[in-house]
Amino acid sequence: MSVDSVRGRGTHMRVRLPAAPALEAELAPSPPAESGAAHGHGAILVVDDERGVREVARRALEQVGYSVLLAADRREALALVREHGEKIAAIVLDLTLGPESGERLIADLRAVASHIPVLATSGYAAEPALQRLEAQGVAGFVQKPFTPAELANRVAEALRGAAS
Repeated sequence: MSVDSVRGRGTHMRVRLPAAPALEAELAPSPPAESGAAHGHGAILVVDDERGVREVARRALEQVGYSVLLAADRREALALVREHGEKIAAIVLDLTLGPESGERLIADLRAVASHIPVLATSGYAAEPALQRLEAQGVAGFVQKPFTPAELANRVAEALRGAAS
């Protein structure tokens, strides 16, 4: 790091960081391991307030055959479920949606479409919420950060659980 400062003109800072692999290579989904997810079908609704997470999830799920709907918040998610509920096979839902609660959204989704399995995600520790989530009928949990294969496998597991 170098710093140049000239009175009346401001300060110029130069920070040098090691090169990172290309973002596209990191986001490219790898095939899921022995889950049946490679033959996924149906629509998956991904609800997350972070655009990058929505895009990683979309790519991962489309790679294995699902169609994907994206929502950034509670309002969008509920609108998509009301419009496409009969086509949505599962919902992947972040438990922290900015100022909103994903757990509150689960209750709202249950009122509108109780038949759709919900898979919760979070970057926070899962343990405190797992008992509450099980009581709400959540089909599973994926800890962030997740790999594309982990997400595809967990969605396939949730769908198999809902079918049995």
